[in-house]
Formats: sequence, C-alpha cells, structure tokens
Amino acid sequence: MNDQPVGHPEGARGVSPCSDGLTERGMYFGGGHVVLDDPFAAGAQFTLTFELRPRRPTGLLFHARGHGTSFDVFLINNTVGVTVNDGGGSVSVALTPQKICDGEFHVITVSKGEKDLMLMVDATSEKKAGPFASFPSSTTQGLLHIGGALESSGAPVTSPYMGCLRNMIINGRRVASEARAARVIGLVDFNVCPAY
Repeated sequence: MNDQPVGHPEGARGVSPCSDGLTERGMYFGGGHVVLDDPFAAGAQFTLTFELRPRRPTGLLFHARGHGTSFDVFLINNTVGVTVNDGGGSVSVALTPQKICDGEFHVITVSKGEKDLMLMVDATSEKKAGPFASFPSSTTQGLLHIGGALESSGAPVTSPYMGCLRNMIINGRRVASEARAARVIGLVDFNVCPAY
C-alpha cells in the first residue's frame, strides 16, 4: 500500500487459508457449518463413516437434536467422542488416538445398534452398551448439522470444527451431494481442502 509491502495479516475472518495452490478433494470447514434438510433420527439404528483432518484439536463435528433425543460427534482436546440419547438414556463413548492433528486423514466410524454404541478411529474401536429405548420412535428427528451449530446447547463442545472432512456416508448414502444443496452458515468450501 502506497508502495510499501503490507506483510502478513494479523488475523483473518471468513476466508479460506492459503494453500500455495496445493489442494485435495474434500470439504473445508473454516468456522462455518452445514444444515442438512433431511432429518436425522437419533433413535434409529445407523452407521456414520467419514474421514477427518482437523486443524484444531477441539470442535463440533455432527449435531442433531429432536424431542428428547440428541446426537453429537465431537473433538475435545484431541479426543474423538460420541454421545447419543435416543429417548431411553444417554450413552457416550470416546477414543484418544496418539495423534489426531497430525496433518493426515483419519477414518471415523460411529455405529448405533439396538443395544450398543460403537466408535472406531482408524483401527481402534470402543463399544458401550446403552439404556436405549426398546421402541425407538422415528418421529423424534432433528436436522443434522455438520461442522458446528448455531444452537449447540447441550452439546459437549460448542466451538465449530476447523479442518477437512471427506467421504461422509450415513447408512450407505453419501452426504456430499446433499450437503451442497443444504443451508450453509459461515465459511464452508465444498470443493477443496488445503493440502499439507
């Protein structure tokens, strides 16, 4: 400016990080989130699989609230956690991998059966039996938020997820095309993630 170099910015709001042209496939969350139009039933059996490469060790990955039900997947201080309440009671499971913010993608699988909740991070898994409802109601659904939520009250983490997600699959169905047609709040890049 005025023939003087500006230098590096002290901070940034609402912009994707510079990647020096190196990018790869995935969705980048820079403090924003996506709200899917398709309701998510926390009371039903489901399997959610995705890959993540976080830039921060804490953030809300998935969040849904229905009448008396809830579903949260989150990072908190490098620990991957899941909490599900299907109306019969709350069940939580967590895993702390050796490194989660190592610049590599990690495969996460969350699976809720009739009687237990399972979390797998790469090749390590943890399972917990739950006081799940005997007759889960498909009517207790909430909209699924990916990457954070404006109304995250009751979630174990309220800060948004910062980093990349890819290969999101719920019950065998890819989420990417639905996410592109969903409501986007804040910074989300559907096309590319900065490569490390």
